[in-house]
Amino acid sequence: MKNILFYSDLNGRSNRLTLVDGIDNKLFRIVKIGSIRLFTKNRNRRVLWALNQLSTAVKIIYVALTRRTRDVIVSSPREGLFVCAFSRIFHLPLRIVIWPFNIGGTYRQPLLGLAKFAYQYVRCIVVYSQHEKEIYEKMFKIPSRKIVFKLIDAPYAEDDTYRQIFKEKCMNDYVVVPGYSGRDFSTISKVAAHLPYRFIFLTYPHVLKNIHIPNNVEVVSGVSEEKFCQIIANAKICVVPLLSDIIANGHIAFAQAMIFGTPLIATLLPGTNDYLINEVNSLIVEHSDAQNLKTVIIRLIEDPYLQDELRKNGIEFSRTHYSLAASTKLIDILFGE
Repeated sequence: MKNILFYSDLNGRSNRLTLVDGIDNKLFRIVKIGSIRLFTKNRNRRVLWALNQLSTAVKIIYVALTRRTRDVIVSSPREGLFVCAFSRIFHLPLRIVIWPFNIGGTYRQPLLGLAKFAYQYVRCIVVYSQHEKEIYEKMFKIPSRKIVFKLIDAPYAEDDTYRQIFKEKCMNDYVVVPGYSGRDFSTISKVAAHLPYRFIFLTYPHVLKNIHIPNNVEVVSGVSEEKFCQIIANAKICVVPLLSDIIANGHIAFAQAMIFGTPLIATLLPGTNDYLINEVNSLIVEHSDAQNLKTVIIRLIEDPYLQDELRKNGIEFSRTHYSLAASTKLIDILFGE
């Protein structure tokens, strides 16, 4: 049985199950550790951030060495950066995989220089879109052979709690707009203002700063992951409008909508075309085109047959591509001798 140290920021705000939540311990022995949070009188956020990353990296390395395992999965590029940097400087015998690798924004100096140095030590990074392979190869000089693409890990269909959500699914009359990173809430707000439907923006209030919210929009935040998924599952349709960005976003929302059988509308961008098949598992819209988005929303809501087709195909796509079997197989490949 393979021993793997898996680090995940347990204080993260992501509303989704992680890879490690679904892995059967009969396949891998997983050691989960949370992140360290330091308290300091220094109010410099950059200093505090660096101290937190350093302390977490030291903890990961200490646990790996004391547990006598050299196989490490780190679920954040930030912590992975410092783990790789320490390992390269001190020639530590660790095989480090960063999964998933999504930086959420561009790096600036001196962090960019440190990242280029550190990521050369990584065994592999796992990205959730083909588009990101080219981005990170250029940005961090990571060899292409060390960048592996797979569709996002979303083991909802294999978890009892979330299977129950699907079984108890009851369609309501609202349009749900979930997520926060890279979302185009400005355009969808303008569209909602001219439609007679009820909308739920499932996001954080700060994301909507300086955006006018129409009266037919309800903002929901601070809910549990189970409630988050229930709202998506019970919606009439799900809309994921994305900003044009070099960093891929929206994959979690795509998976959740498809798994729970909610017809999906989303923006087609270089980082999303691995997931969206127009007129099959989703309807795609142009970036920041309010009229196009309005037309597509009306079309889908007024066409029950199209809803059924997208729902059926989305569920089939999720069963094929979001299973744990693909993830566990990749782990075996990545840590193979």
